[in-house]
Amino acid sequence: MLFYLIQSAPCRSSLKAEQIKSEVVAILGPRDWFGEMALFSGEPRSATIRTVKETSLWRLRREDWDELIEKHPIWLLQFCTTLSKRLSYVDRQYSTGREAF
Repeated sequence: MLFYLIQSAPCRSSLKAEQIKSEVVAILGPRDWFGEMALFSGEPRSATIRTVKETSLWRLRREDWDELIEKHPIWLLQFCTTLSKRLSYVDRQYSTGREAF
């Protein structure tokens, strides 16, 4: 599994709502990342990422991630903080959307 860090240019994150349609759930920019769920779980990716224009990415394999965190354990705490904020945002979005019905 691979983890990606966006160096430059925006990317669009989409979830497939049905067989044909897909829904954009986020626009990611420089210093954002994706692929963390598949990196940790080993499960297939939950979203499709498409670049909006030419983009530079950093790619990190699971083995490299493990080595990086072993050398810099504080980064894991910062990473978890950001993941928690993302989860909270998605939860609020879901709750707001559910109330509309």
